[in-house]
Amino acid sequence: MTTRKTSTKKPTKMASAAIAKPAPAAPPSFAPGQKWELGIGYAEIVHVGKILIDYRFHTAPNQKRVPITTDILTQFAQNLKKKKAKLIS
Repeated sequence: MTTRKTSTKKPTKMASAAIAKPAPAAPPSFAPGQKWELGIGYAEIVHVGKILIDYRFHTAPNQKRVPITTDILTQFAQNLKKKKAKLIS
């Protein structure tokens, strides 16, 4: 009768995986219908996807017939932060 050779695992070193890195700052949660006031106008969110966001940029609060613009979600959040935008509704 032959015996099986059992293998033993060597203990592994706990490398840099044990050191937790800080998570990147999450962009603010956007929802359709939100209005953000920027210094030069207003951004109204139309649709939010996983990566892209559709919004209308008004120069007056109740401006009509404004085209929809598509942008990357993280870049849109950075622009809001850079221009110190305030959430209106």
